[in-house]
Amino acid sequence: MHFLHNIKNIYEKSPSWVKAPIGWVPLSIVLGADYRKQKSFLQQSLAWDTEQLKKNQKKLLFDMVEYAALSTPYYRRLFKDLGLSPRLQSMDQFFKIPIIDKQKVKDLGDDIFSDAIPASGRYKVMTGGTSGSPLTFFMSTEAYAREWAFVHELLARYDIRPDDRKLGLRGVPLVQGKAQSFTKYNPIYRELQISPFHLTEEIVSHEVGKFLSFRPIYLHGYPSALELLAKLAKKDGWGRQLKMKGVLAISESLYPHQKSMIEDAFGCDVFSFYGHTERLIFAGDSPGRKGYLIDPRYGYTELVEGELIGTGFINKATPLLRYQTGDLAEIADSDIESSGLDTMPRLEKVEGRWRQELIAGKNGAKISITALNMHSDVFLNVSRFQFYQDEVGQVELKIVPLAAYDQTRDNRAILQGFRDKVGDELDVQIKLVDSIALTGRQKQLFLVQKLDLENLEID
Repeated sequence: MHFLHNIKNIYEKSPSWVKAPIGWVPLSIVLGADYRKQKSFLQQSLAWDTEQLKKNQKKLLFDMVEYAALSTPYYRRLFKDLGLSPRLQSMDQFFKIPIIDKQKVKDLGDDIFSDAIPASGRYKVMTGGTSGSPLTFFMSTEAYAREWAFVHELLARYDIRPDDRKLGLRGVPLVQGKAQSFTKYNPIYRELQISPFHLTEEIVSHEVGKFLSFRPIYLHGYPSALELLAKLAKKDGWGRQLKMKGVLAISESLYPHQKSMIEDAFGCDVFSFYGHTERLIFAGDSPGRKGYLIDPRYGYTELVEGELIGTGFINKATPLLRYQTGDLAEIADSDIESSGLDTMPRLEKVEGRWRQELIAGKNGAKISITALNMHSDVFLNVSRFQFYQDEVGQVELKIVPLAAYDQTRDNRAILQGFRDKVGDELDVQIKLVDSIALTGRQKQLFLVQKLDLENLEID
């Protein structure tokens, strides 16, 4: 799987003539043996009854706990202090493990990383800075492919296959140099990527011919960006001409009015799932069912005072036990009239960390703050940051720097990161500050928006 991660990095820097042949290789081959093994297990376990699923979840949970207790300095010390054996004998013992949060993980540094995973078997990731304070940690290289197996099982519920063509509305950089590029084809994922930073009527009208000739099976993107595209599709009447099987909404909460409007515009189901960068909980829609089905094969989920607490099974580079996600939800009762996965609990009323906040671009485009999220290391030397906007097309980025922050180097890297995404649509100015004010609930706003976006029309 380290090979897959390296190939992904090389692919992203390659010219289009190198990338094109990859589109003929089945995605199951591209994603590798770990993907195929995970997908095979998911297909096999669909036939299990409720008791088999619960028994398997408990085994996977105890396996992960034992692994963490034996391979990480922090959990080795903790289990010794608690007088616990690495191999738990009961759930009561599991609940003696203290809940940890993002700040605790930051404070632990290298002590939270598994020493059983070599450098060749992991890669560095950064959480989205929803609190303005991103977390950097390691992901095992197999976790990337295993995650896709769960996503593809979700798509299969809506009769969508891994190799089906899709339109993408996510925060991928499309602008190269001074050239304005509003679409880009990614042959690995059979995806025509649409820039979520340039959703004006003029640009979308110019590009719609590409959408129709591409003949996508589904659409994949952030709800706030999907809503903007759906409004334009309905206004100009081309949405249903795509004849898609579904729309997958990711990363932000999907509101009922958005779901109805997007379904009406494109004439197909809109569905979503709950997940996060730390890869601890996966819960997805299923046809005819309310709420997100919590998958017991992915992790163990708790609800403590309304907050989701997760222990994941797929990332062994940074094993997190009983981790506070920062997300609020309610858990619905299981369906006692069904069996297997359908009897598992479901998430309802999820209040994710990513709110649907928007920034106004120069040409009237409303840019999802989620799309501006950086999972690269450009914020590695940043303690906290916050966007502030009071003028169309202009945004101030307030940064609380760490001691290692180099104003010339880091300013350049951060500005280039945003420029690669939005091009000339948004001017970003960096302002170094000593602190960022918190709300009355001691939370930090990711964006302070002073414009009246409700009355700001897309040109």
